[in-house]
Amino acid sequence: ATFGLDPALIARGSGASEAATYALADRFFGIVAIGTTIVTTPLWAAYGEAHGAGQHELAYRTLKKWTLRILLTAFAITVLIVIMVNPAIMFLSNGSILVPVSLALAMGGWRIVESIGASLSVYIYTIDKVRFVVMAGAATAVASLLCKLVLLPWLGVLSLPVSTAVCFIVFCFLPCLQIIKRFRASHAALVHPVSA
Repeated sequence: ATFGLDPALIARGSGASEAATYALADRFFGIVAIGTTIVTTPLWAAYGEAHGAGQHELAYRTLKKWTLRILLTAFAITVLIVIMVNPAIMFLSNGSILVPVSLALAMGGWRIVESIGASLSVYIYTIDKVRFVVMAGAATAVASLLCKLVLLPWLGVLSLPVSTAVCFIVFCFLPCLQIIKRFRASHAALVHPVSA
């Protein structure tokens, strides 16, 4: 949520040229997020139908299969963007702005983490954990904004995508895994009740 504020934070702390470089990198790596959204959209129906029919293991197997596919696709697209971002910028703008490799790698890492989270969040929504998603999103936004404000003066621009990724992992990704684990365990107990 606070990722869109990053160029403004950079402009305030490091100047307009760094903010422009960061915003440009964000636009290129945004392709990963767009692709992930397109791929995960049909999964809403797949998970919803499976859960509605009581086929929770089918939904979980679908989650595992599609999360792996999304991860591999996001990784491949990210590698391609890291390789092509500066040649594309040079072609479009005569090389007046170039993205440092370290920033491209950090931004790509964040987008890969985000793509996995997008896959998990679709599943979480379909098991009626909407309140968790809202709370986790708010916690991630607040924590990442605070981290960025503290770390930007010390660590520079790289601290922004890294802070976002770390906060996302801590406040969204890991709790999602726990919720999915508990959900599976509760439905496994219903299917195979423990005899006294």
